[in-house]
Amino acid sequence: MKKSIAATFHVASLWLADTNSHAYGLIAVLFLAGCIATENRWEASQMRAQVMSYYNDEIMENLIKADEQLPFVHVDITG
Repeated sequence: MKKSIAATFHVASLWLADTNSHAYGLIAVLFLAGCIATENRWEASQMRAQVMSYYNDEIMENLIKADEQLPFVHVDITG
């Protein structure tokens, strides 16, 4: 049976309430997990921006090559 995150957090907080050092450790882990999620989201948005820039450059190069009757190439980043 699946438990909700709130129920799991409630049980964990009761267990860690016995000693203050464990509670401080839990708080530190929660804050660090939030920082890691923010960092990953920032890196993902930077990656998307770089891929879009690459695709735009590739499209422009292929248009120039097509105008000069040269073969053009498309690189699929997702694969």
